Amino acid sequence: MKKCYFWLKALTLEVLIFVGSWFLPFFKKVNLKWVNPDKQKPILLIHGYLHNGFVWFYHGRKLKNKGFGPIYTISIKNPFSSIEQISLEIKQKVKSIQEETGISDLILIGHSMGGLVASYFALNIAEKNTISDVITIASPLEGTALAVLGFGMSAKEMRRNSNFIKDLDKKLLLEENINFYHIASLTDQLIRPYTSALLGNKEDRQYILNGLGHAAMLYSKKVNDKISSWLS
Repeated sequence: MKKCYFWLKALTLEVLIFVGSWFLPFFKKVNLKWVNPDKQKPILLIHGYLHNGFVWFYHGRKLKNKGFGPIYTISIKNPFSSIEQISLEIKQKVKSIQEETGISDLILIGHSMGGLVASYFALNIAEKNTISDVITIASPLEGTALAVLGFGMSAKEMRRNSNFIKDLDKKLLLEENINFYHIASLTDQLIRPYTSALLGNKEDRQYILNGLGHAAMLYSKKVNDKISSWLS
């Protein structure tokens, strides 16, 4: 009965967020930014498949109010291209942030596909010592069975046992210089199995929720508090 309650709660929240997401296209060109007077290490928030930078308005504002930042977002131009191609967009954004702030190392936080993009960029494209931390939220680090329903190269790469996933996981598990943190939900409808959003055996760098769906984690106080504790 308790399990049914958590799934019902997650599904209800997802429906409300899904309806709200209809308005996202109106904010496609909006890249939110929060500047903290006490300049800290810059944070770049990377959205997932079919979303845009506006979905970060909750976490961005909360993190800024807690003293983190400056905080930046990006709206990916072509979410259907390969994750490698998307990562080149991240490269340009990171460069502009470095030039604007005068700080060379950043923190990346990605939701869903955005977590894969952040991880791929940090491991394969970023210059050495320019990414200190990567936090993934509901990201299919081991792929997801539901990726077969998606379109484009990025969706193919998110499938279970894809060559992209195998190569990324191998590098991620061997990485020692970048701190990786992973957040998952037992009731994530899109990341199946939910354990796909977790990688490695460092329990202090993993956080598992219940009663939250895939998109609802973008608006969760618990998620925000955990991110804050990891970065503090």
